[in-house]
Amino acid sequence: MRRYRIWLLFCLKLTLSTNLYAQAEHKLSAKVSLGYSPNIETYFIAEKLAVQHINTFVFDQKDSLYAHQPLVYFAYQHFKKYQNTPCILRIAQLLESLRDSFHDNAEIL
Repeated sequence: MRRYRIWLLFCLKLTLSTNLYAQAEHKLSAKVSLGYSPNIETYFIAEKLAVQHINTFVFDQKDSLYAHQPLVYFAYQHFKKYQNTPCILRIAQLLESLRDSFHDNAEIL
């Protein structure tokens, strides 16, 4: 029993002493850092690529340049070569069926 308590306390201390963040952070300069959630951002980039096949989905429009959102714009430019991959085509099918059923993506998020 004593061994179990020591092991439990060790695990608790280890868990509490480590930094657990749901966001990744990238330091751009001494005063500026960029925080983002890889899972959410991956979904939004995939959605923007899939919209090219279904024309529109809530706030995303086909052929939009996203120039008013620099991070989205550069991410879209980087990943747009994947817009015809089987994964993105399947996401487009799913989004189209959700759009026709729910008229929004709130259920996904």
